[in-house]
Amino acid sequence: MSLTANIITNFFLVIAMALYVFLGYMLFRYAKVRAGDTFFVRLSRRGQTLCVAGLFAAALAVYMLVAAFGLGYYSDIDWYGDWGNYVLKHGIYNFYRDCDADYPPLFLYVNTALTWFANCSHASARFVYKAFFGLATVLSGIPFYFVIKRRKGAFTAAIFTVLYLFAPVNLTDSAAWGQSDTLITCAAVVLYDFLSREKWLAFFAAALVAMLVKTQIILLMPAAGLYLICLMIKRRLYLKFILYAVCALILYIAMYLPFGLTYIDEGNLLFLIDIFGRQVGHYPYLSANAGNIWSLFGLNYFSSAQGIGAALKYIAYALTVAASVLIFIAVIRSRAEKNLRLALTLALQGTACYLLLPAMHERYWVPVAGVMLISLALCGNLKTTLFGLMLIGAQGLNILYVLFETVGMFKWVLQWISVICTIVSAALICIAAYKALFPGRKFFGWMDDKKGGSDDGKSVSAER
Repeated sequence: MSLTANIITNFFLVIAMALYVFLGYMLFRYAKVRAGDTFFVRLSRRGQTLCVAGLFAAALAVYMLVAAFGLGYYSDIDWYGDWGNYVLKHGIYNFYRDCDADYPPLFLYVNTALTWFANCSHASARFVYKAFFGLATVLSGIPFYFVIKRRKGAFTAAIFTVLYLFAPVNLTDSAAWGQSDTLITCAAVVLYDFLSREKWLAFFAAALVAMLVKTQIILLMPAAGLYLICLMIKRRLYLKFILYAVCALILYIAMYLPFGLTYIDEGNLLFLIDIFGRQVGHYPYLSANAGNIWSLFGLNYFSSAQGIGAALKYIAYALTVAASVLIFIAVIRSRAEKNLRLALTLALQGTACYLLLPAMHERYWVPVAGVMLISLALCGNLKTTLFGLMLIGAQGLNILYVLFETVGMFKWVLQWISVICTIVSAALICIAAYKALFPGRKFFGWMDDKKGGSDDGKSVSAER
């Protein structure tokens, strides 16, 4: 890439992310100011449904165009092809022995089906993977829409579904890159819905499926797990929770058994620990292109295997545990509306893990985007919405930094802008979360909207 092309690319991508933040903020501001006087509110229920359907159709067209004309990130997509072809040729029994894969079984089954389809149809495997994950991202907007509609109404749900479907992290991760992190975005939204409505069987079943698709879901769960334990004690749900958890664990192990027969024949009955350890600690770095505090200190790809890197790794673990406990304490002490509290729990926990833990990749914040947008919808605060959109835009830049592989003196421009914006917007989100959880306290009064403050759980729009 020439110097001129590099400058133009960096400038264009920064402007594109800023435009998303600005337009998203203005859209929400318009809806808040013109609460009951918009064309959508005046439509019949059928008209509203057609508008939402048109929104999804437009989003699908955009995702498919990006999937068709984007090159994708060649290494990850090529790995998917290698894994799928290995399973088709050799089966699954020696897969984890022969393949350097850090994905769970359910994802591998889906990936093998996609590879088989690409081979049989003679279609481009890269397009098949990107199109599938792009389609999955658009479809994940359906539960997202209904989660917000159930709590805030159809108009607010439509606004935030636009922000969700066209969020740069979702579009670039799936259709442009060919990655699968938005599957966990959908899982996070579904888990939030079941958790807030206390649908325990559905919650544990969804958590099991999510763990079998990508282990990444655990980044959102520590504070939520403490909340579940607290609720189990408070409601005396010991038998139900333990039964569901044990059944989920048994099914989880059962899904791995076909992949572990070789290990079992060799007498390694604890093979699952080795495989799970590979999934959660595959790369011995303090950061792997993540726009977090380690990159801010210039420690991207600094080894955490020994010496000062190992010491920093354990400090990172300690900081993450402390952050998880603080989030949990704030949530259970808050008197804010439950739906908002639980959405903030998942959003803050996922952000804390991304910012603090070692071995984070640039894509590991992506699953937070869905629950973050739910938090913004429920909070209904203009400044909070702006800060949340800034965080989404910063993560979009960080993914694009890797995807475009810029060179020369401008190689680090996108990354440094995304890192700084991530740190700043995350800090502002923490302040906003404090205000939302403890609305009566005035220490951060400047966070309130100038007119009327937060809507405290009321809908942005007056529903028909």
